[in-house]
Amino acid sequence: MNDDSTATATDRGRSQVGKGRHWVWWLAVGLLTASGLSLRLVYLDVPPLDFHATRQYRSALIARASSETALRMLGPDERANAIASGRMDDIEPPVMERLAVAAYALAGEEDLRWPRLISIAGWALAALGTAWLVVLGGAPGWAALVALALVWWMPYGIDASRAFMPDPLMTGLLMLSLALLLRMQQHPSLSARLLMVAVLGVACYVKPMAGLMAGPAVVLADLARHRWQGLFWSAVSLAMAAAPAIVYYLMLVAASDSILVNRFYPQLWGQASFWLGWVSMIDRVIGGQALLLSVACVVVAPGMVRPVLAGTWLGYVVVGLVFPHHIHTHDYYSLPLIPLAAMSVGAGLPALLSGVSPKHRAAAGVVVGVMLLLWTLRVPEARSPWGQPQRARLRAADYARIGALVQHSGQVATLDGDYGYPLAYHGRIGTRQLTLSIDRSLAMLSGQQLPGALTQLQAADAR
Repeated sequence: MNDDSTATATDRGRSQVGKGRHWVWWLAVGLLTASGLSLRLVYLDVPPLDFHATRQYRSALIARASSETALRMLGPDERANAIASGRMDDIEPPVMERLAVAAYALAGEEDLRWPRLISIAGWALAALGTAWLVVLGGAPGWAALVALALVWWMPYGIDASRAFMPDPLMTGLLMLSLALLLRMQQHPSLSARLLMVAVLGVACYVKPMAGLMAGPAVVLADLARHRWQGLFWSAVSLAMAAAPAIVYYLMLVAASDSILVNRFYPQLWGQASFWLGWVSMIDRVIGGQALLLSVACVVVAPGMVRPVLAGTWLGYVVVGLVFPHHIHTHDYYSLPLIPLAAMSVGAGLPALLSGVSPKHRAAAGVVVGVMLLLWTLRVPEARSPWGQPQRARLRAADYARIGALVQHSGQVATLDGDYGYPLAYHGRIGTRQLTLSIDRSLAMLSGQQLPGALTQLQAADAR
């Protein structure tokens, strides 16, 4: 690709932006954003028990143990239990937990709505990055609106993007860094590269899979723009972006090797259940039709947007191979596919519809977007994106009653699919989780042997 073709794509993008800057276009952007935010603010006060409660309450317990504001609201026994429950092995930098602590201090109370609002803000960054990349790629205004609608309205993303976990924030920063990457390639400068590196570096620190996804995109984009000399710039950029996260994990490894356990299982690559499970997770998040259409759109996407998108899809495959257990059992590991698919469709759909008359092209694009959204509704989880609010409230109340019945003891044994975290949080007790069958299976994959239930109970009783 030469500089002239890049300039042509950039000029076309500017032209489309200019055409889109009228009140109808901006009104549509505002309505889409308002509707997306409204979907996420509904039932925000409901205990987050219906979407990966283990992951969300893990963060909630860590934040409570680190927050003087939260601890001040507890009695002596409850405070001791909260501090003990918050002592967990680090698996990533506690960015969301620290933001929650700061929010609790500003609000003067512990309220899980605050960290969930932070996640929603992270998702808004994903929507911004998606629309911006589509416009930078030279697509018309209607394509940016279709992409924006997919980010805000994909059913799986409604609850996932407001969960108290790092993934929504990481995804938002990742998508913004991809838009900055495209802008940097179209208008090369040191300041543009440093800005992209800074945003990507924060995304990697929030959750390292951001670096695995963006790495191939940076390499392919630099190769397309600078040929083989681009490898030098890619190496420097990625090293700078990854440095804070690498330092953090090296410190964890120096303190304990637990971070290296139960993470990488290459033996799963040869099992059919791994690949089928992975496909099932993708189907649950975006649907097989969106996946196929996204790939087709990347193939025909114009200019520099193609290597950026192709590299990010390749990076997602790398994430799946590096985290094989999580990618085929944890659907939220595929959460970035929602804005990535939206980017791909928005950037490439105009080219796919080039055979349609210009007068009807926008309408055809909107129809395609609506069909993708309707297809995802066949997944049971998508038909109820807010879970079951009344049941969640009742469960939280039951946990609180259990805590009162055991007088907020710090010695409660649990055999719970959520590892006792919601019970510990709402009941304000100290739990000792017995090993689940999935934990034993994972331990066998890594050559470990976990103690039996009786041994675990005796160890807990001796504390």
